[in-house]
Amino acid sequence: MKRYFICLFCLLFCAGSYAQPYLKPSIGLASLPADNEPICNIPVYLGNYDTSGYAIGDTIADFTLYKTNGTPVHMQSVLQMHRPILLVAGSYTCGEFRSKVADINNMATFYSGLLNIIVVYTPEAHPNNDVCPYTGTLFIGNQNIQDNILYPQPTTYGERVAMVDTMNAHLTIIPPVVVDGPCNEWWTHFGPAPNNAYLVDTNGIVKGKAGWFDHPPENMWCTIDSFLGTNSGNCNNVAQNGTFSFDLIQDSVANGLPGDLLEVQGMLKNLSPIYSCTINIQRSQVNVPVGWETSLCTDICMPPTLDNMQVVLGPLDTQSFTFNFYTDPLIPGSGLGRVKFVNFYNSNNNSQQNYYGNTTAPLSVAGAGKTKDGIMLFPNPVSDVLNIRFPETGKAELILTSIDGKVVKSSSCNYCETKTMDISSLKPGMYWLNVQGDKWNRNKKVIVH
Repeated sequence: MKRYFICLFCLLFCAGSYAQPYLKPSIGLASLPADNEPICNIPVYLGNYDTSGYAIGDTIADFTLYKTNGTPVHMQSVLQMHRPILLVAGSYTCGEFRSKVADINNMATFYSGLLNIIVVYTPEAHPNNDVCPYTGTLFIGNQNIQDNILYPQPTTYGERVAMVDTMNAHLTIIPPVVVDGPCNEWWTHFGPAPNNAYLVDTNGIVKGKAGWFDHPPENMWCTIDSFLGTNSGNCNNVAQNGTFSFDLIQDSVANGLPGDLLEVQGMLKNLSPIYSCTINIQRSQVNVPVGWETSLCTDICMPPTLDNMQVVLGPLDTQSFTFNFYTDPLIPGSGLGRVKFVNFYNSNNNSQQNYYGNTTAPLSVAGAGKTKDGIMLFPNPVSDVLNIRFPETGKAELILTSIDGKVVKSSSCNYCETKTMDISSLKPGMYWLNVQGDKWNRNKKVIVH
């Protein structure tokens, strides 16, 4: 009889231990935040997404976050379902996250009953009214402009919840989406990163991590299949015998005004019809003025502090590559960047490219002896009427062109301080306003939404 009770005690003790994973102390939230609770400061993070947050083998912190309808999702409780959890960070203005929604949904379907997936909505990666948290510059991104995904960084918890509702109205996401807290509790502890992911076992221990969710060379399908012992069919390795070429899409020189984001674009292409190709991309030289930064961009942009990235191209795949100059907003200057592209499995297959960025001040006013502060556009982004304010009166010709160079609006101004332009008939997107006259010759970016 005594042996029976001892065995029963052991069974109950073990079951209780299994049902209560020992997570690190909770990072919040204690209760559902009020809609008007302000969002805390979002610091700029320029580090490595692979090393930020938790590492493989770490035990994560407990947390409670809420769905848009106010339903709480408590990590400790979810783990008591005895299934591993995949945590994926994202925001609607993160183009890389949007491109991975299909993968998230496919995983939710294939691993149903074996794995719980939770999407955590974090700060906007590319707001149109504030700096990008990962570059420290206003960086909306061409894809967001083309897709008319132009939204500000929320200033209250209610505005962040509204952004999730906006995203859900345009995207079908099968797993539940929870909203990070007003002080970005999850982002601070598990990031900072725009689209990272964690595979967590039932004891709260990290078994897999990706700085970018399911972005080559990472393959989250392989990580999950290996952990669960499943075969999704999405972890097939193709021989890496391909060779690549690199070509500029435009000239290697980008020109603009102080404070502009200067971009030089090229294209990587896998020349093999049957083999994959892994390409290491290295920023090998940078010579830019004080106040400038540079970054490497494929379908994602690396922080300015990182000199290396890697892409994997399937047979005959192509991948755009952009070298970015983030210029000083006040002082004109010129910069150089050099990038090497090397086949990971065949170093003889390589390419090297120089990139140049130049910013020049607006033309000086005749007889003034100094450069004027420039021309103001407001509001920008704009949907109806664009206001152009000049630093002083003068003659000016205004020409608004689309990104492919077509003139869509033109006007003139004779000795006026402010000019308006009706753009209500234009399609959403990015345009350039060229201002020419006896005192100015400037190009200004205009975003229509």
